[in-house]
Amino acid sequence: MHIFYHETKGALYARLGRSVRNGDKVSKESVNLGRVIDKEKGIYKSRERGVFQYDLETDTYTSISAPEGEPERSFSGMPEKPGRSGKTGKGGSRSFGLADELGAEKSIVDLGDVFFLDSFLQKEGLDEIIDGAGYEDRDTLYTILCYRLLNGGDDCRAADWYEGSYASVLYPHARLAGQQLREMYAVIGGEPSQQFFFSRYLSFMSQRLPGGRQADGCVLIDSAGEREGRLLYVVRQSTGMPVYFRYCEDKEADVDTLVRTIRELEVYKIFIRLAILDAGYYSGDSIEELYAHGIAFLTKPREDLRLYKKLATESLSALAGQENFVSCDRWYPYIKCVPCKVGQKNHPACAYVCLALDPGRIEAYRQLLDAKNRSLTDGDMHDMIQSREILLFVSSERIAPDKLFSAYGARWYMEQLFRPPHAGRSFGRGGCQTDPWAGRTSGQRPGEQTKDMVRGQLLLTFMADVIRKQIEDRLQGMPYTLDELFLSLRNQKGKVYRDRVVAQKASKKASDCYKRFKLPSPAKIGR
Repeated sequence: MHIFYHETKGALYARLGRSVRNGDKVSKESVNLGRVIDKEKGIYKSRERGVFQYDLETDTYTSISAPEGEPERSFSGMPEKPGRSGKTGKGGSRSFGLADELGAEKSIVDLGDVFFLDSFLQKEGLDEIIDGAGYEDRDTLYTILCYRLLNGGDDCRAADWYEGSYASVLYPHARLAGQQLREMYAVIGGEPSQQFFFSRYLSFMSQRLPGGRQADGCVLIDSAGEREGRLLYVVRQSTGMPVYFRYCEDKEADVDTLVRTIRELEVYKIFIRLAILDAGYYSGDSIEELYAHGIAFLTKPREDLRLYKKLATESLSALAGQENFVSCDRWYPYIKCVPCKVGQKNHPACAYVCLALDPGRIEAYRQLLDAKNRSLTDGDMHDMIQSREILLFVSSERIAPDKLFSAYGARWYMEQLFRPPHAGRSFGRGGCQTDPWAGRTSGQRPGEQTKDMVRGQLLLTFMADVIRKQIEDRLQGMPYTLDELFLSLRNQKGKVYRDRVVAQKASKKASDCYKRFKLPSPAKIGR
């Protein structure tokens, strides 16, 4: 405990600050001692206690007689109809109120969203996982993590968001300049940090599952796309919860890296049931290695392959039958399973020929129903009909047609998740300095990124995905999406004073969310 003093309009006031432990959590609170009568003797005067002496060593209050000329108590009733200036209607003397106790208002911030995230992380023990990244500048790490979850924009705009957010109060020492962020990514992307983080996270995952293991198995997703390297991403098969990722500089398909990753995960009793692979694995040598190691796979071959052209041509005429229609997720495809042979040794496999309608173009088909009323030309109608897509998937194991798109959809989701937020821009081309794919590891110029920086940003995205999924799971059954949750919470503002933040009353949506997650709705928060 300690006493700190402040002067207001020529008078000296004192407050008592102390830490309160509740289990493993430590919070700070402060108590108003009032106006200082005698600093050396510890004599104070407040409206509640009158004149008293406080002993810091024993934390005791003793009522004493007021010094000569000092009234025993200050006026504790309500002033008579104070005006906007804070003066009473008669006599003009200023009343003592909350503003005197709190000091001048410093700012108003978006409070609820960051308060909710911080409370949720502590309640679920996820803050210990994040701290497992081993980065000492906790304020910067948590600020960027909150920014990624709540705003989703470029890191180079994080400082603007931070200025008006409760994050600036909760994490006051965050350093958000470009060079400082690159330093953070380089540290958390280093091999020691990555190993320590995943060792802690995988143990955390195992402890939370029945029997201490991934009983329903996991899906491993491999993708290169337009990136400088490859990304292996592991999720739980039943829930989609992120489990692990590995970044490889080599863009070419590498079965050896795939196998080593699978074997390492087995140490933590995490078992890969299906590998969703890039089209690059669909070659003679890679196919043979996958079968040799017993890796079940699902892939989407390139459209220029002979198998693709053959099956698409032969199956198209009989595809659009009612018996092949499947409703899954947001897609409405016709799916037909055709036995096929793959690899140099003609391994038996299943080819799935799909006639799918892009969900973004469903509205176009609805427009066909009133084509005459809308005076559409034959060319317009032709363009709409051509919005159908013919897709081909090849799997080493038979997959139920209604599970096919949800299985491969994990790969589409992963690619969108790690796509930079700059619309229409490819990986590794310009943009902000914190683009995870900007720069190369060799011949590096100032401002470009090393492999560790890339892995550091991928790790931060992985953390955000874990938290997002945990929150979405608990939103099941509520009429709110995750975006609605964050927006309604963001609308709960907070007034920042010298030693506390006073929260605005939460809206009904925000209150419902606090109740669902069993978190307290804030009223006032100590600083």
